[in-house]
Amino acid sequence: FGPPDLCYLIKETKGGIISPKEHVGYFHYVFGADASSVAAVAAYINSLIQKSENDQGWMGKKTKVNVIKGTYCMYDCFTQRDIRVEVNIPGTTMSYAISGGGSMIQKINDEDWSCAYVSSMLRAFFPREGNGARILSELPTKANLKEFIRQALDINNKGYEISNIITD
Repeated sequence: FGPPDLCYLIKETKGGIISPKEHVGYFHYVFGADASSVAAVAAYINSLIQKSENDQGWMGKKTKVNVIKGTYCMYDCFTQRDIRVEVNIPGTTMSYAISGGGSMIQKINDEDWSCAYVSSMLRAFFPREGNGARILSELPTKANLKEFIRQALDINNKGYEISNIITD
């Protein structure tokens, strides 16, 4: 069903009197996050930012690190495109798709989100454990399960197929 979802955060160290600010990137793979809309993905990134801001540093002292940008990437196995959400702190949230040929597609419609969400959840049913993998409860409520089934059936009824990417 494709590679796991990827979350990439850029953190900025405050620096000191002598040391300059520094930008450092961190990533992790994600299985089971709600990727049903730009708002849901932005909420996931914001939850990471809040957790980062509340983390204690060495000897209980607050760390001097701020997350300044988060990017969430997920592969849509039905259209063979990447869907990305970028959250800039403070400020804007932007979503777009990247085609297999590498061109950017600015407009993402509800059907695109549905395909990306179902793709993401299908991968969450078979997570790959390892370093840098964050595995969440993919469908924590009955309402989540019903919504997944509704969207998966809708995609199937529209004629999307994934048989060409499933191997024996």
